[in-house]
Amino acid sequence: MWKQTKIVATVGPASDSADSILELVTAGVDMFRINFSHGDYPQREQYIQAIRQAERKAGRPIAICGDLCGPKIRVGLLEGGEIELKDGEEITIQRDELLGTADCISTTLPELVDVVHPGETILLADGRLRLNVIRVEPPDHFVCQVISGGKLSDGKGVNLPQTQLPMGSLTEKDLRDLDWIADRDFDYVALSFVQRPDDVRQLRNLLEDRQSEAQIIAKIEKPQALTRIDSIIEVSDVIMVARGDLGVEMDFPSVPIAQKSIASKCEKAGRPCIIATEMLESMIHSPRATRAEVSD
Repeated sequence: MWKQTKIVATVGPASDSADSILELVTAGVDMFRINFSHGDYPQREQYIQAIRQAERKAGRPIAICGDLCGPKIRVGLLEGGEIELKDGEEITIQRDELLGTADCISTTLPELVDVVHPGETILLADGRLRLNVIRVEPPDHFVCQVISGGKLSDGKGVNLPQTQLPMGSLTEKDLRDLDWIADRDFDYVALSFVQRPDDVRQLRNLLEDRQSEAQIIAKIEKPQALTRIDSIIEVSDVIMVARGDLGVEMDFPSVPIAQKSIASKCEKAGRPCIIATEMLESMIHSPRATRAEVSD
């Protein structure tokens, strides 16, 4: 049977041996994703060699994708490593780095003070904590009210579903990783936190400058990308619907609607579309998928 749907698998410490990768290829994996948020270059080099070795044994082409980290914003250091935010209380987020308390914290993006506006939502720790911006006092800080509180650890992620961020999708680390990728046998590069088509064009130019023929996967993780999705699809080789981050920054009911719309647009444009995050999640522990996962 000819299979239109392909399988993308992330390779990591649990599956990095040549035997494990060959088993995955035999089971049907078509592309391996190497996540540049974890590990080091020697480890990734081993992944590539093991994948190409499995490819030769399997006698069919296997793609390799390098997934760039992108500009992930995180909470700064906190007193004791963890604080408690209580519903209804106010908390200040300031530009300058400090050891945070329940009254005041900092983030890894000082420019946040310059781009947020009253009424916007800020999500912490994968959306478990929700703040509402009530007052901006540039250039030093802004003040939020805690809508949904709880424990917050330092280094947790910061999501801004309503804020247009000033930076592009590539960080200094991404540029170093891109140099490494361009010198090796990668078929795809995945671009994180795409907001606009120019983000994809910038990566395209950088790959061409490095004489790399790797194709670009634009990861749709932010709601801002949805308003420009047609032009992003046009300049990309592949689209990835990254439901994890979309589910943090959007209301849950909106995510499947966005997913269906993006997949339909990709089909019409002749672009492959990857659906990612919690795909067949239950099969980590069970040999059978749930009915909901089969529908998915």
